[in-house]
Amino acid sequence: RIIYSPYYNLLITQYSTFLGSNHSSISFDTVQIQKHALSLLNFVYKNRNQRQPLIQTQRFELKEVDWYELLVNRRLVAHEASVFNPTIVTSIKPKENKKVEPVDSFELIASLNEILHVNLFTLKNATAFVKLADENVDITLHGYNTTLWVKALINSGNINDGLDAIGELSFRSLHVANPDFNVHVDNFKFGERAPFIGNLYYQAKANLALSLAGLNLEKISWSELNNSLTLNGLGWRSLDVKINGGQEHSSQKASNMKTSIKINDIRGGNSSLEYHKDSLTLNTSLEKVNLEELIFDDSLYVKGISIKCKSLTLDSEPNEIRIKDFTFNDEGGAISNIRFNHQGRDPYNVLVERLSFYAKLPDFARKKYAIDKLDVDRIKLQFDKQDSLHRLNLDLESGLNVSDLTYRNKTISVGAMTLNIGPVNMLNERWEKKVNVAHNTTH
Repeated sequence: RIIYSPYYNLLITQYSTFLGSNHSSISFDTVQIQKHALSLLNFVYKNRNQRQPLIQTQRFELKEVDWYELLVNRRLVAHEASVFNPTIVTSIKPKENKKVEPVDSFELIASLNEILHVNLFTLKNATAFVKLADENVDITLHGYNTTLWVKALINSGNINDGLDAIGELSFRSLHVANPDFNVHVDNFKFGERAPFIGNLYYQAKANLALSLAGLNLEKISWSELNNSLTLNGLGWRSLDVKINGGQEHSSQKASNMKTSIKINDIRGGNSSLEYHKDSLTLNTSLEKVNLEELIFDDSLYVKGISIKCKSLTLDSEPNEIRIKDFTFNDEGGAISNIRFNHQGRDPYNVLVERLSFYAKLPDFARKKYAIDKLDVDRIKLQFDKQDSLHRLNLDLESGLNVSDLTYRNKTISVGAMTLNIGPVNMLNERWEKKVNVAHNTTH
């Protein structure tokens, strides 16, 4: 008669062993043996420099174990190693010379690789608490899952190979905090060099607050030859940025390493920007932001711009500007319903029905400011002069056409300008005068 059992448990009391260079150790108290799997229960991984375990989990599982290698050659060989619901606690401290020790993100894999040979490493539903002592940064991670191709990762010769070794990476929430800033990320996923972020919130004291939803990238590539990062297919569902320019940002040491960043195919959804500094306040709401190419290098290069703005307000006492909507592209743009109000001693209003211009906007990023043509339709000026005896209202409607407008070396030059003056209405408390003028002035 054959006795069959789906699994066997071997009870081991406080088994532990040091790995390789004796800088780390593992321990467990039960070995569970199945037909094609082996599990180490109550598994603990410790670093000699830390009091608390680096990783502690109820089950460390090996799938598709090569029993011949284990029984004959005493080598632990399996297709996949899985860690379920682990808790990871670590504190990274600087050395005595104040230089931070380099952190190997895959230290566990490298250490276990000395006694364990697997193709695939899986971490499921991990919780991590990380302290960066030198920067006073606390990192909390919940619901972390990752699948790594171990041999490809260890043998990777560059960042691209390392990214390709990640089969899957995701987490439910991430919180990073120190006295200067806070970052919170929900619903992060990464696979095939394409990250997705459900929600991201960043705040730097009272200087900057950023809220973003639905961020995705189609692909990330890194070139070590020219030290450049390329992002393809960057998009977001909504973006909200608030900047307070009233306080100075903390100074940071500039890096000697120059990195070029290239972003292809940017597609942004509803976005808003709010900026405050002293008495200046700027608010703008964007319906869409599209760019074919954006490069940050020694200079800024842009191509294929298409921006649609729903509203813009600019307040700086005693002046305020209101714009209903405007659009920009590579060839120029149009702004509608512009209102300028001056609320000083002698208040006046300027209303512009539409302003359109033709210019190569990508050149503006290279500090080449030139407008081929500028057309202003229906300028309406309302001017109130208030004194002890009179109150004057001036209603002027006109149009303006400018060509070859350039700004260079703090000098503005104009090739030609035409001013079309329409009806002029003047009114005070005692009389009213209307003047119809059909006059063109060209310069």
